[in-house]
Amino acid sequence: MSRRIWPLGLGLALAAACGGSSVPAYKAVPHPPARPARPVAPMVPALHATQIARVPDGTFGPYLGQGKDGAVLAWAAAEGEQRGWYLSLLGTDGAPRGPVRRLADAGIRGE
Repeated sequence: MSRRIWPLGLGLALAAACGGSSVPAYKAVPHPPARPARPVAPMVPALHATQIARVPDGTFGPYLGQGKDGAVLAWAAAEGEQRGWYLSLLGTDGAPRGPVRRLADAGIRGE
């Protein structure tokens, strides 16, 4: 019977030895806030888009020319067997300044 009891006695002795002392109380040490790894970039404003015109498949362009007073868009759209050059004037904000104009006939590719 003593062979069955000694593991129990050993377990109780180990449990009493491990839990006998109290944990010392530690004070929290204040730390300054962590600095970011790299400087934070300023927020970039979102880009705005304005639809100017819808063009058919096979259109050449649009080609954009910009200046201090606005921009010009030009493209050549297919019109059946023909092709025509179109122009749109844009303000400095990118909004159209007036209607789209047809300027001239354009040659068909290969002519």
